[in-house]
Amino acid sequence: MDSFPKDRIVAEFLTLLRNNRGKKLSVHCRLGDDRTTMMIASYRMAEEGWSAERAEKEMEKFGFSFVHRRLICPGLSSYEEDFPHHFKTSPAFRDLR
Repeated sequence: MDSFPKDRIVAEFLTLLRNNRGKKLSVHCRLGDDRTTMMIASYRMAEEGWSAERAEKEMEKFGFSFVHRRLICPGLSSYEEDFPHHFKTSPAFRDLR
């Protein structure tokens, strides 16, 4: 995943998690505070019913700061905010709804 997430990649990640329920998995990107938090946020929203606002607060708790949000990866920030809509409407998530 880059700073402009793709529904297909997030759907693959969520499918991987669903197919490995009960197993310990490690999720990490190069620094662990932007793409990692976005993937976990997508899981929280899709699987646990979290709101985008709640997921965003958790992202911030684990290092996704204002600098990330506005300067480093604004694409991740806007994707996180719009993820519930993507999840409901994108064909990539059809089998996960």
